[in-house]
Amino acid sequence: MKTSASQADNRIEVGPDVLAFALGISSRQVQNLAEKGIAKRTESGAYDLIESVRGYVSFSKSDRKAKAGTYEAAKLAEKQAKAELEAALQKERAEKDALKSQLDTARLAEKVLNDIGRMQGKTENVSVPNVNRVITSKADAPQGALKDWFNIFDDCSKVIKVRANGSQYVTQDNRQLNQFVKENKAAVIKDLESWAKANGMLRGSSTISKDSATVGGDIQGGFLSVLSSIMRTNNRQGFIFWQFANTVIDFGKGLGDNIKIPRAAYLPAPNAPEDRLLSSAGAYTRIDSGNQNLSTGVVTAQLSEWGLGRNSQYPPVTLVSFVTAYSMIELLSILNRNLMRDYYAWEDLQIRSLWTGTTRVVYNDKNAVTTSISDVATTGDDGTLSRKFLASLYGYMKEQQIPPFAGNKYGLVVNSTALTQLKISYDTLWHAATPGELQALTEFLNPVLISPGETDKLTGYCGDFENFMIFETNAYGVGGSGAPGVQTESSKVTHTSFAFGADTIGRGIGTEMEVRFDDDTDFGRATRTIWRSEEGFVQMDVDGAGDSSAVPQQLRVIKVNTLKTAI
Repeated sequence: MKTSASQADNRIEVGPDVLAFALGISSRQVQNLAEKGIAKRTESGAYDLIESVRGYVSFSKSDRKAKAGTYEAAKLAEKQAKAELEAALQKERAEKDALKSQLDTARLAEKVLNDIGRMQGKTENVSVPNVNRVITSKADAPQGALKDWFNIFDDCSKVIKVRANGSQYVTQDNRQLNQFVKENKAAVIKDLESWAKANGMLRGSSTISKDSATVGGDIQGGFLSVLSSIMRTNNRQGFIFWQFANTVIDFGKGLGDNIKIPRAAYLPAPNAPEDRLLSSAGAYTRIDSGNQNLSTGVVTAQLSEWGLGRNSQYPPVTLVSFVTAYSMIELLSILNRNLMRDYYAWEDLQIRSLWTGTTRVVYNDKNAVTTSISDVATTGDDGTLSRKFLASLYGYMKEQQIPPFAGNKYGLVVNSTALTQLKISYDTLWHAATPGELQALTEFLNPVLISPGETDKLTGYCGDFENFMIFETNAYGVGGSGAPGVQTESSKVTHTSFAFGADTIGRGIGTEMEVRFDDDTDFGRATRTIWRSEEGFVQMDVDGAGDSSAVPQQLRVIKVNTLKTAI
């Protein structure tokens, strides 16, 4: 360190390292301070220690004040921004509350309009049964069992579905309604008739007068909904194939959706008793470390919309009978003949057509089963459906390992001619179906649509013979060659019946059959009516020939072709 004195004042001159040490900074920072004029240089190039310290102290104070000012400014800016944000949030809350108030007002207005629409029998967005049970005279309101029906209807789970044209409609789970109608059908029909007459229907050709807020057109939606539930519980006289489909109902599914129906094949059987021996005297076998996959699968039934009215060949049914019929009994009879028979015939055809794909065909050759029509050629070969041939057919199906129904029974659908031949073959041993046989049949035959003990719903059942449940149909295998189930083989006209095991056809239902009416009533003169449903049908196990899928079909349906006259 070098010191010197001048005439003007005393100075202490130091080098940059000494000044850096005194200020507690680096030599580089000393140089920066000198460039800013804070650290004072002398003429000799050294630093004036006293002036440099004073300058540095002054600079440090100013710098701290500047930093303090910046911090205060930052805090003030933050406070201001927070206030602005809070104001924006308050504004947004106010706008949200205003929108909610408008929405609540709109919903209330919509409810009022819908209530008015229900009084008038109208809806704009979705199709629902329009029944005014609020503003109406007591005489016009549903009573008794019908009132109970509407209460159950109101409580049913409902879902909105979309039609192919994009319009919406409401459907519901009908199981409780169907069960209620089953148990109270007579009362429901009686109360429905009274309600209909109070609203201008079922008056024959007589003049009617009516004073109430409900008009005839208003109640038809509810009227048809009740009719639909009655129709779904009716006996399908003459149609039998609906009883043989494994049915799954999923009312939440609609047009284009898939309903999955499980199916399973049997595991491979052992070839010898020892294949299942685990331990014996002096021998112990560890359980194998591998796994045997179950031969299970799922068949998928895609839902389509079905119904009457596709084209001019099958137009809707016009029912002036809603007014001109005299009673519910008469109207139900008219509906069964003109509308529901069409649904039953379509349903029958859908399931039957999936059976006709089987490639296994058998014939009666001297009471033995043959798969060739050429074996039925000489006198005495028979070719008809007989008692002994039926016993042989049972053995043949067992040999084919076709799974039977409960009670070790197979099914046999026969045409009218074949049934007559069988009755003649049994002679006095033939008997009608017993109550016990009918009861047993309801325990396992299509339990989704037939409840245990509901013997009145069984159709075409003729009885049990040779471990076959025999059903009669006149919709297949009758008529001349070329008719469904009637063909010419080797110059012989044969008539087809079906022998079958369990689990052959799957059926998925999204919307059960319902009666629908046209909004256009031709100025109140007539009602155009159709039936519609959303269903899908699929083979489960009919014939495994050529099936290479992961879980191939098994043979479970056999065509039994017989002659009209024995050879």
